[in-house]
Amino acid sequence: CGHDAAEYFVAVTDLLELTQAAGAVRPDITAEDVALLFEQLQAVQIDDKRREVTLRRRYLELALQALRAPGAAPLPGPPPTTAMRCLIPRNCISLFGGR
Repeated sequence: CGHDAAEYFVAVTDLLELTQAAGAVRPDITAEDVALLFEQLQAVQIDDKRREVTLRRRYLELALQALRAPGAAPLPGPPPTTAMRCLIPRNCISLFGGR
């Protein structure tokens, strides 16, 4: 799991840098922001699996629209840091390859 998570994070970072350089994604977003957004999408869990998928797609589209450049307004506060990755214990394992 750790190796896969590290590869995932590198891929997200590379993709984010490319899309930001192309001007397609707002420049104030970090890979940590993206990782936490995906954690939030995974948190949508209800008994009706079909509805759960629909809601996840809805919130994914909302997030994707919010990531597009230019952003409507500056984001409040600084982005999460690498050290903050493990504030949510599940992140340490699923996204960042260990504690």
